[in-house]
Amino acid sequence: MTACHFCGALSILLVSGVSEAPAGQTDRGAASSGEAEISAHRWFNNPVFKLKDDREVLLFFFTLGANEAGKESLRTAEKLNRLCDNPKRVVIGLTTAPASQVERFIKQHHIRFTVGSGSRSATAFRVEKFPTVLRIDRRRPGSDEPSLHVVQTVAWVSLNAEAIDGLVDSTAASTDSTSLPTSGEGNPWTRRFSSLQEMDVIDLMNFIEDVESDREYQGWSRAAAVRVLSEAAPKEDFLEFAAARLAVESNARVRCNLKYYMDVVSGLRKDDEGQSVSAKAFLAFRDDPEQESWAPVRAYQAIGEQERANWRRLLDVYHGHFADDPANTLVRRMVVEDLWHRCTDDIQVRNALMEVISTDPDASIRMIAAMGLTKKCATGDIEAAEFLEAMAEIEPNLKGTRPMLEYAAGRIRTGETHADDLPVANP
Repeated sequence: MTACHFCGALSILLVSGVSEAPAGQTDRGAASSGEAEISAHRWFNNPVFKLKDDREVLLFFFTLGANEAGKESLRTAEKLNRLCDNPKRVVIGLTTAPASQVERFIKQHHIRFTVGSGSRSATAFRVEKFPTVLRIDRRRPGSDEPSLHVVQTVAWVSLNAEAIDGLVDSTAASTDSTSLPTSGEGNPWTRRFSSLQEMDVIDLMNFIEDVESDREYQGWSRAAAVRVLSEAAPKEDFLEFAAARLAVESNARVRCNLKYYMDVVSGLRKDDEGQSVSAKAFLAFRDDPEQESWAPVRAYQAIGEQERANWRRLLDVYHGHFADDPANTLVRRMVVEDLWHRCTDDIQVRNALMEVISTDPDASIRMIAAMGLTKKCATGDIEAAEFLEAMAEIEPNLKGTRPMLEYAAGRIRTGETHADDLPVANP
C-alpha cells in the first residue's frame, strides 16, 4: 500500500439529459450543468486515474464503522476489489473517514483500488446513502471516444448491489485469461490486440519479454501475445522461446498461457478451454431468472441473511447440490461466494474453501474459492500456500483457474498483491 500526501481534485463538468439507465442502475445524471470534484485530503494506493485514460470509472462512496452502512460498505469493497484485475475499469473509493482509519481499513482487508480519505465529493455528486457506486461515462455526447479535456463531459448512473454483482461475475465468468474484456473498434483492448496481430514473430517475442510494457494491464496483453505467437511462429521456434521464457516469467497469467500453448502446439491438447458450467449458468440465470429450471437457485436466494452467514448452513447447502447440472452448479458457486463474503469464522471458512478447491468439478468455483483464501488466510500461512501450489500443479484449467491458484499462493506467502511480483513457480 502506498499513500500520496497531497490534496488532489479532478474537476468534472456535469451534464443533464442522461439516457435511461439500464436494469439494476439508477439515473443520477445532473439536473443542470455544474462542476463536481473527485477530491480527497489524502490518497492511498497511488491514484491511477489519468485525464487521458479511456477506462470506465467506478466511484465508490463508502463509510467505515460497525453499523449496517459500514458492514455493507465492506461487502461492496470486497466485490470491487475483484475488479482490479480488469484493465477496462478503474475503481476510486471516496470516504469522509480520516487517513488513519482508512489506512487500517486498507491493510486489514487488502484493498487494492485507489482510496481517498477525508473526501467531501459525496455532496458534489449528491450521494446521500452509503455505500453508493457510480459508473462514470466520460465520453463526449455522440462519441465513442473519451473526452481528453481537463474538464470532462460526463454522465453517471448509480449501480445497485445486483448490478455490481453482475460486473464482478461477468469479469470472472470467462476463465479464458486471454479473452479480451470488451470488443468494438473504439475499445482500447481491441486496438491493443489488433496491434499484436500486426507484429512479426521477433516483435511478439520482444513484447512478451518486456514486463514493463504490460505492467498497466497486469499481464493480459502479454498473455494474449503468447496466443498470437503460438499461431505465427514455427513450431520449434515457439517451443524453444516459450520454454526459455517460462523459466523466468513471474506473471502467473503469462506463465500459464505459455504452458497452455506449448501443449497446444505440441498436440497434447486442443485450444478449447472455454467458460465453465457455473459461468454459463450465471449468465443464463441473469438473463431469465424465472425459468423453471432455476428453482434451486431461487430457493437458495430466498434463504435469510443470517443463514447465509452461517458456515455450517452453507456447507450443508453446498453438499446438497453436488450435481453437475447448471442450477446445482450455480448454487454451489453462490455458496462459495457467500462463504468468504459473509462468514466471519475465518478458520472454518479457510478449511471449507480448501475442500472446495480439491473437490469441486467446476473451474470457476475453484477459482472463486482460491480468491476467498486470500481473504481468510493470514499472511505467512505456509500450509495454505503449499496446498494451493500443489493444487496448481494438477489444475486442468490452465488459463483461468491455475493462474489464480498460483497468485493466491504467492499472496498468502508474502502478502504481496501484485501478480508481477509473485515468486517464480517451478515450470
